[in-house]
Amino acid sequence: MTASSVVMAVLLVAAFTFFGYHARRLYRVMRLAKQPLARTDQPLRRLAGLGVFVLGNKKLFKDPLPGLMHFIIFWGFVVLTVGTLEIFVIGLNREWNFAWLGGPLYGGLTWGQDLLAVLVTVACLYALGRRLLFPPLRLQGLDRHSRIDGVVILLLIFGLMVTLITTRGAAIALGHPEGAGTAWQPFSAALAAPLAGLSRPAIELFYPVSWWMHVAIVLGFLVYLPFSKHLHIVTATPNVYFRQLEPVGRLTRPNLEDESVETFGANQIESFTWRDVLDGYSCTECGRCTSVCPATATGKPLDPRKIITDIRAFAIDRSKAIAAGQPGNGRPAAEDPGIIGAYTSEEELWACTTCGACVEACPVLIEHVQKIVDERRHLVLMQSRFPKEAAGALRGFETQSNPWGLPPEQRLDWAEGLKVRTLAEHPEAEYLYFVGCAGSYDDRNKRVTRAMVKILDAAEVDFAVLGREERCNGECARRIGNEYLAQSMMAELAEILNRYRVKRVITACPHCFNTLKNEYPEFGAHLEVHHHSQFIGRLIEEGRLKLGATGADVVYHDSCYLGRYNQVYDQPRNAIAAATGRAPREGIRIREKSFCCGAGGGRMWMEEHTGKKVNLERVEELLGTGAKTIGAACPFCMTMVSDGVKEKGAAVEVKDVAELVAEALV
Repeated sequence: MTASSVVMAVLLVAAFTFFGYHARRLYRVMRLAKQPLARTDQPLRRLAGLGVFVLGNKKLFKDPLPGLMHFIIFWGFVVLTVGTLEIFVIGLNREWNFAWLGGPLYGGLTWGQDLLAVLVTVACLYALGRRLLFPPLRLQGLDRHSRIDGVVILLLIFGLMVTLITTRGAAIALGHPEGAGTAWQPFSAALAAPLAGLSRPAIELFYPVSWWMHVAIVLGFLVYLPFSKHLHIVTATPNVYFRQLEPVGRLTRPNLEDESVETFGANQIESFTWRDVLDGYSCTECGRCTSVCPATATGKPLDPRKIITDIRAFAIDRSKAIAAGQPGNGRPAAEDPGIIGAYTSEEELWACTTCGACVEACPVLIEHVQKIVDERRHLVLMQSRFPKEAAGALRGFETQSNPWGLPPEQRLDWAEGLKVRTLAEHPEAEYLYFVGCAGSYDDRNKRVTRAMVKILDAAEVDFAVLGREERCNGECARRIGNEYLAQSMMAELAEILNRYRVKRVITACPHCFNTLKNEYPEFGAHLEVHHHSQFIGRLIEEGRLKLGATGADVVYHDSCYLGRYNQVYDQPRNAIAAATGRAPREGIRIREKSFCCGAGGGRMWMEEHTGKKVNLERVEELLGTGAKTIGAACPFCMTMVSDGVKEKGAAVEVKDVAELVAEALV
C-alpha cells in the first residue's frame, strides 16, 4: 500500500468517526423527547412511501423546474456515490475497480455516472444562479447562515462533479486501467483529449491533484453535514418512513387521565416526540411551507418553517444545557421557560389556521400543524393563556355545546315549517343528518341546512336529525388547544351516536366531516361519514334528483378541511356543474393549493389584529375570476367569504353547493 493510500485511509476513518460521533450526539438529542409515539406499523406501506416521496421526489415536482433540478441532483448524488466509492478503492490499489460487475453492467453504470456528473453540474449552476441572482420569495426570508449554508452545499456538490470528471479524464489521458473505456465515458473522454496535449509530467501532476481534491471534498462534505441543514440527506428517508399513516386530519389524542403526567401539551423538550425532533433535523429550510401559508402571506408573525427550526434549535440547546447541568436537566423545571416565548412566540402559534397547506407542501412530510396544536395545548391547559376572543367560544362550548352559548332548545329552530324527524322519533333512519352548530344557529347557514333537507326529501332519502340532543363535535375546542374540553365533548357526542346505533352520517360542515370521520373512531364511534357535497353528487349520479340548469356563473372555493385534509375535490365541482349546466370557474389557487378562508384552527372566533385579513386575500382572488357567484361547501368558508365580499362591496352572491343544487330542482 502506498503512502497516499495510507493517508487516504486514515482521513477516511477520521471523517467517518467524526460523522459518527456527531450522528450519535444528534440521536441522543432526539432521545430527550419523551412523549411516546408509535410509528412502526404497516412496514410495507411505509417502504412503498420511500419510493414515492424519496426516490420519486413526488412533492418537489409541484414546482416543475426546481423539482427537476432537485431530482437530477438527488439521483446524481445516489448514482455517483458508486463512482466516488470506486475512486476511493482505486486510491487503495490502482489495479482495483468495479469491472467485476461485468462489461455491460459496469459500462452502463459508468456511462450513467458520466452523464449524471454533467447534468448535476448544470443543475448546481442553475441552483446557484437562482439562489444568488433571482431567489424566490420563499428563500429570501432565510437568515444569513442558512443562505451561506445552501451555497456551500451546492459548491461542494459542484466540486464533486467537476473533480469526478477531471479525475476520470486524466486517468484516460494517462492510460490507467480504471474505467470501462472511453466509449462508456464520453464526457470524461472529451476532457481527456485536451489533457492529452499536455506533457506526461503535467498530466501525472494533474491526476493526483484532481483525485485528492475529490477525496477532500467528499471528506469535507461528510464532516460538514451534521452541522448543515442538508443533514436531511441522511434524515429525510427515515422521516418519510416514520410518517403518519393515519388520516392527515387526525390529531393525536393525549391521555389526560394519566396521573404520572405532570404537564400537557408541548413546551419542554421532554413533552415533544422523537419525531418532532427528527422533523427538525429533516427540514431543508426550502420555504415551501412558508410560501403557501395564509398567515405568512397576509403579514402575520407565523412562519411554518421557523416553527420547525425552532424545535431543532431548542432541542440542541436543551441538550447542551442538560450536559452542563443547568435547570431542566431531564425534567421540566419551573425556572426553564421552554420553547414558547424563548424561541416561538405565542403570536406565531395563534396565527395558524391549521389549513394544512404547509404539510401538503413539505417534500419530506414534516407535520407542522400537530406541533402547533401541541404547543397551543400547553398554553391552554397549563397556563390558561389564549386569545381573549376565544374565551367566549370556549365558554359556549363548555356550557351549551356551541360557540354562541345558545340553548340546545334552539337547535331545531331552523326546521320550522319542515317535516324533519329526530332520531328519537325515527331511530331506524338510514342516515343521520348531522347539522352542526353553524347549520343550527347561524342565520345564513340555516338556509344551507334547509336547502339540504329539500334535496334529501326530493331524493326520498331516509334520514333524521338529533335535534336538541345534538352536541358540538369538539373540533374547534381541540384545535384551539383545549384538549380536556374537546375530549369531554367528543365522548359525550360519541355516547349519543352509539346509543342510537348511528352508522351513516351526512354533514354539510367539513370540520364536522373530518372530525367525525377521522377522530371519532378513537372515541368508540365508527361511522360512515359523507360530506353533503359528496352525497349530493352521488344522488345526481344515481338519477335521484331532477335538475334544470340554472346557468349560474360560479367560481368554486375549496375548503381546506374538505380538500387538503380529505381529498374531496371533484364531487362539489360536479354537483355545481350539474346544477348550473356549466363547469365552475377556477381561481389561481385551487384544489390542494387552495388558499384558506382564515377560519380554521379556531380562528373563526378570533379577530385578526395584524396584517391583511386572510379572507380578503382569498376573496380578492375569487372576485378576480369575474364570476357572479362564489360557491362554497363549508359554513366557516361561507361566513368568511361573505364577510369579505361585503367588505369589498362586490355585487357577488355567495352560495353553498346545496343551495345551488336546491335552486335547480325541478
